Amino acid sequence: MARLANFLPNAGFVPLNEYEADIMFVEVASNYGTAIYPGDPVIAVTDGSVARTPAGSNQAASTDGITGVCIDVIQYKDANGVLRRNGANGPIFLPANTVWTAHQERSIIQIVKATDNMRFRVKGVTGVASLTAARALRFKNCEHSFATPDPGLGLSGAQLVIAGAATTAFQWRIVEVIEAPSNDPTLANFSVDVVVNKPYGWPVTGQSTTGV
Repeated sequence: MARLANFLPNAGFVPLNEYEADIMFVEVASNYGTAIYPGDPVIAVTDGSVARTPAGSNQAASTDGITGVCIDVIQYKDANGVLRRNGANGPIFLPANTVWTAHQERSIIQIVKATDNMRFRVKGVTGVASLTAARALRFKNCEHSFATPDPGLGLSGAQLVIAGAATTAFQWRIVEVIEAPSNDPTLANFSVDVVVNKPYGWPVTGQSTTGV
């Protein structure tokens, strides 16, 4: 019998255990050149705003660390000068090069803090060779990458680069491979639970960034 493709509903990094105290409203700088979708990881910037965390690791938390994950877009000023706010017809992602000047018209997104006690669910880019290989992913580290997002539905293209799983101090650490009929680790787009391995902007509690 042919295997069925994985069709789990999560897009990007989906928080699993956030509390109200873990949620923040933060700005994105005017004319920032990259679109930000719910599910995209973001990193703190020195002006108090956030930017999308680039794909891949340069082994420097200040350039590839994770401060949070976008979970909603609250408002932005569109190209026609209309302030689009969260609601029934509100924004579903923040377009690139959104320009604002007045404080009340700034681009605002909602994020969940990426601290060491926060778990996220994300899809892997590729499957692995066997269930034994899937079990061995636990406590390995991976980087994220960005596939093409869906602007019509506001779906993030953020994903986990499973093929690069290693003990190196990459951006995320796998803590669980989801066991479910709709989640086959030998096929692309299977889901795993991860924790942030390179938090940026938060106190570090001393864990090693090297995987097991």
